[in-house]
Amino acid sequence: MMLASDSLLVGKKRSRTEIVANILALTQKGESRTNIGKKARLNSHQLQVYLKKLTEVGLVEVNNVKRKSVYVTTEKGNRYLRRYNMLKESYT
Repeated sequence: MMLASDSLLVGKKRSRTEIVANILALTQKGESRTNIGKKARLNSHQLQVYLKKLTEVGLVEVNNVKRKSVYVTTEKGNRYLRRYNMLKESYT
C-alpha cells in the first residue's frame, strides 16, 4: 500500500536541498539519529554524511538527553528552512 507521502517520490529523486530541508524539519523539536534516518528514508552512511555537514555548518546541533544524542535544528537552520519553504511555495 502506498502512503500519500510516498506518491510524491514515485519516479522522482530528491535533491540534496530537499533532503536537508526534510532533516531540518524533522529535528525542529529534537529527534534521535535512528528516527531521522527512518523518517527521512536515508541509510546510515547517507545520514552520517548529512548530519556531519549540517552540524559543521551550524544548521543542526547535538544535545545529550538521558545519555542519548538528540539532534535539534538551530536558529540558523530554522531560517534556512523558512527560506526554503518560501521558495518552494513560490514555485508551486
